[in-house]
Amino acid sequence: MRMPSPAARVPLVLGISLLLSGCGADWDYRQAAFLEGSRRFPSAGTAWERFAAKHPGDPRAPEALVRAGRIYCGVFQRYDDARSLYERAARGYQDREPWASSARAALLDCPDYFPLKSGARPVFVDSMTGGKNMRLVLEVKASTDGARGTIAGGLYAGRERVMEQSRAYAKEDWAVWEMDGKNRVPILRYPYAQGMTWAATRDGRTIELRVESARETVKLRSRTYADCVKVRESAPGAKAWTYAYYAPGVGRIKTSIGVPGAENPNTELASP
Repeated sequence: MRMPSPAARVPLVLGISLLLSGCGADWDYRQAAFLEGSRRFPSAGTAWERFAAKHPGDPRAPEALVRAGRIYCGVFQRYDDARSLYERAARGYQDREPWASSARAALLDCPDYFPLKSGARPVFVDSMTGGKNMRLVLEVKASTDGARGTIAGGLYAGRERVMEQSRAYAKEDWAVWEMDGKNRVPILRYPYAQGMTWAATRDGRTIELRVESARETVKLRSRTYADCVKVRESAPGAKAWTYAYYAPGVGRIKTSIGVPGAENPNTELASP
């Protein structure tokens, strides 16, 4: 049997290497998908991570990162691990859609400080009287993926309905946006790190928002919430400002008014 010449063997070896490489990626992908489909989530998360590490140039690498992140976030609440994977998909594969967009959206839900769940009916009360003076009864109407929604309802003074309220919300461009008339304000912005600040415009005035704390414990009449994000909103030269508190998996749970040397409770969530 005549062996191919050395010159002929080079492309042959390269072809075999490429073939084996492709088979390896396909095998690793199928294995990870099988483990996830079998609900063997610890192994599946590891397998998706391993696929992205072994095959970073494969078109399916950002998908693997997102799918691993979903397992760590949704199944195990390992938010730090999930955010790291989402970050790699969102920033390292910006042109790989739909996975780059999916990763950016997922970062806002890891954990979710402003869930938009259609049919939810949160009730807020004034902190002073627990609802005797004021109640805000709302209803959420959201898109199927929870990325957009409207929260509307009525403000009650005692038993009398005195005002209607309706605001739209969207999770996009690394932020949670609140739309009310001409205002479009990023009330939360990723990452939710203490000291992070950003500027916006409300009612024609420039405002500054700042994360005062990312690990706040908030005690309300109804219950106590841990690991809350506390955001301060202020305008230049103003003598008072507002605070909004957001609980993971719940959303906004409390507002208060800040003045030099004091913070006065304003409203709080009575039932989610």
